[in-house]
Amino acid sequence: MTPTGQKEAVNSDYTFTALTNTDPEFYPTLGPYLANRAVTKQLGDTPHDDPGKTWIVAHHHNTVAGFIVHFVKRDGTVHTESCYVAPDHDDLRPQLVQAVIDAVDEDTTITAVAHEEYVYHYTDLGFIEIPSRYKNFRKLSRPPTRQ
Repeated sequence: MTPTGQKEAVNSDYTFTALTNTDPEFYPTLGPYLANRAVTKQLGDTPHDDPGKTWIVAHHHNTVAGFIVHFVKRDGTVHTESCYVAPDHDDLRPQLVQAVIDAVDEDTTITAVAHEEYVYHYTDLGFIEIPSRYKNFRKLSRPPTRQ
């Protein structure tokens, strides 16, 4: 992933941009998705624009097709959450998860919480399911790839 605010073409269908809430483009780009009922319904929770979070935004023909959030936790692991995909872009979810993996150092563990119907997108990319008490969501962890 490129530095915040810069674009990187992953394939001919999507362009990915990394943003934080301090970037001037953040609220014009993602503001309509914060506290949006359709987004909240898909995610199971409202996405929050907390400081320290990096949002990887996928654009399709200059329209937001989806996003995923990641941030560094106190213990040094990276946590990813809020993987939203707009209607008609179901193929995007694994690309967003991969974008987080690509943005994180190989020595870092990545944790995630995902809705149970999307867990396979994570496990296909090396995440392992962790026991949890969540009803419709699953905790996942991806160990460092460089040993």
